[in-house]
Amino acid sequence: MSQGIIPEITNKYKVLIVEDDEGLNKLIASKLERKGIETIQTYNGKEGLDQARANKNALLVLDYILPDIDGQNVVEILQEEGHERPFIVMTGFGDEKLAVEMMKMGAQDYLVKNDEFLELVAPVITKTLKDIYHEDKMKKVQRHNKYLSLITRQIFEPIFVTDKKFQITFANKAAKQIYGYTEEELQGKSIFKLYPEESAEDLRSQIQENLQGGHKWRKETTHQKKDGETFSSIDSVSRLQKDDEGGIIFFHYSIMEREKIEEKKEGVIEALQANLQRLKNSEDLIPMCSNCKKIRTKEDKWMELEDYLREYTELELTHGICPNCIKELYPDFNIPPEKSIDD
Repeated sequence: MSQGIIPEITNKYKVLIVEDDEGLNKLIASKLERKGIETIQTYNGKEGLDQARANKNALLVLDYILPDIDGQNVVEILQEEGHERPFIVMTGFGDEKLAVEMMKMGAQDYLVKNDEFLELVAPVITKTLKDIYHEDKMKKVQRHNKYLSLITRQIFEPIFVTDKKFQITFANKAAKQIYGYTEEELQGKSIFKLYPEESAEDLRSQIQENLQGGHKWRKETTHQKKDGETFSSIDSVSRLQKDDEGGIIFFHYSIMEREKIEEKKEGVIEALQANLQRLKNSEDLIPMCSNCKKIRTKEDKWMELEDYLREYTELELTHGICPNCIKELYPDFNIPPEKSIDD
């Protein structure tokens, strides 16, 4: 097999030669087969149509002039039947205008049968096969990403899919929002660019070792956003099941909310401790007027009880009327003795 064309291409695609000149047909096939490319040889339009229908992964190398139907009709019939196939058109010297018309119909390239034809035929076909392979791969990624977008739309944690080299091929909406990157910026980016530089290589080694052993990887890690801000998350990494490309899925379970709750809880505890200390520092015995019930502070000021509690604690009081006061103030108001007005 010659250098420059990968087995994934030669294993997937065949070249269907539709050429009525038997000698030229065999020469083209021989050049391609030396490169490891499987060929199917046909010698008229009808045979070409039958083989094109039967081989969906075939690249047609199609002579424009054929003994029964011309190359243009072959393409039109396939397109009408929904059997569109990539094709290269071959024309005689001086028929370049026909080649241009075929390019408008979707031809990948064209070859003119001149003195350089036999030198160019294999490189042109090889390049076209590579282009088709990468185009098909991109379409597959787009379909895959569309599907992933649909099923991850309502998930509010970052999800990434990478190829086997850890280059990002998909990021859900939450991932883009949290990390601050656009879709274009994330495509092809190493997943480890989302970690601080000092920890990225060590994490790569750990994840690779676990995946190679057939295990999932899970750990609390630190991540870095586009603006440089860092945050913690619990990462879960595993291989995508039934994925021919060796895809890897990363779930980042953010613990930012947990950290915020912890910070808030610590703040409440600190406030309670401060209030307790203020009460302790006020006085062991709180002097209260036996008549008006005002409280005397250590600054020798007299305050209403409510004002004192607000000043020296964070207590909030609600107001109601007890049954005894209701009876005294509103003797006509009937309420059971065990109830109060705020019940």
